[in-house]
Amino acid sequence: MLASALLLLYRTVSVFGGDLSKRSLLAIGFCLGYGAPLIIAIITIAVTAPANTYIRETGVCWLNWNQSMGLLAFVIPALIIVVINLGILFVVLYKMLRRRAVVDAAQAAERNALVVIARTLAFLTPFFGLTWGLGVGTMTDPHNIGIHVAFAFFNSLQGFFILLFGTLLDKKVRTEIALMSQTSRSGTRSTSGGTSSSNGLGIFRNWRRGRDGYNVSSNESSASHSFINT
Repeated sequence: MLASALLLLYRTVSVFGGDLSKRSLLAIGFCLGYGAPLIIAIITIAVTAPANTYIRETGVCWLNWNQSMGLLAFVIPALIIVVINLGILFVVLYKMLRRRAVVDAAQAAERNALVVIARTLAFLTPFFGLTWGLGVGTMTDPHNIGIHVAFAFFNSLQGFFILLFGTLLDKKVRTEIALMSQTSRSGTRSTSGGTSSSNGLGIFRNWRRGRDGYNVSSNESSASHSFINT
């Protein structure tokens, strides 16, 4: 969630391109997405496992709280991410409202601030994982069934929203799929004539030459909010 929010922030602020290459973005993404959780997990296990306080005494596979407070290894990073992503959401909203303020008068209905805010919140709240904020309610009022149901329901849909808004409805992703499909079909026809341009390596090279969803080149600046406006 944090990586997705930071990427959108980068694409929103640097719509005309930036200094970060695709390799740099991938390196940052892997370090943030895999390196940080690995470090947190190693430290948590090293501190709690020797004293047998890694999980709860009841046998439930969940971090211990009473003896070692190991649950904080999850709660603190999760809440930090929620706060950061909430701040990024406000930045994106501000940018979107400014962008709508200069839209042509023919699109006056789209300039409505409430419409922009509602649409952005509807897309980015689950996409940024802000529904994890409901977890605070489950901790402060653990006997409230309604909070627990809402927390489980909204967070169970996170993967679906990421797939829908971050992949299926992303304009650049659909463009890449269409290009790969066309290349495959044209290559299949040419194979019958003795060429092999449609083999797996050819498709892969064509994909590498194409623009992926994390590129922020200048000719794509107008698509920096593509999934928001889909």
